[in-house]
Amino acid sequence: MTAMPHMAIGHCISEDRAQTKGIAKTICDVCPENRNVYHVPIGSVSVTKVDTYIVYNLVTKERYFQKPTYENLEMCLKNLRAKLIEDKVTKLAIPELGCGLDQLQWSRVLPLIKKVLQGVELDIYVYKLSDH
Repeated sequence: MTAMPHMAIGHCISEDRAQTKGIAKTICDVCPENRNVYHVPIGSVSVTKVDTYIVYNLVTKERYFQKPTYENLEMCLKNLRAKLIEDKVTKLAIPELGCGLDQLQWSRVLPLIKKVLQGVELDIYVYKLSDH
């Protein structure tokens, strides 16, 4: 999570805001303020801004144990696009969105990201959570 001080981070969460596993838990461990993310409906993006970093929480499903749809992820990405432009973000770190615990396929997610974020002046860094 060393990316946080110099670039924004985006990741998927559920509408119930559980954030107790995977990358969401790691982000909350580093940025406890993100545990208090405000409630927004599925397809929306909740934002946590603290000091020098921004966390974009893409709400892709209702409950933490459910699986998201590609349609919900696409709605989130469209809302993320607007927020990135509004916040003048030029660097974004993301995991393989929806592909860890949520089990979406990166081969379908990556083209979706490219399509929705096309034309935004943005460097995207894809990271994986270490097993250590």
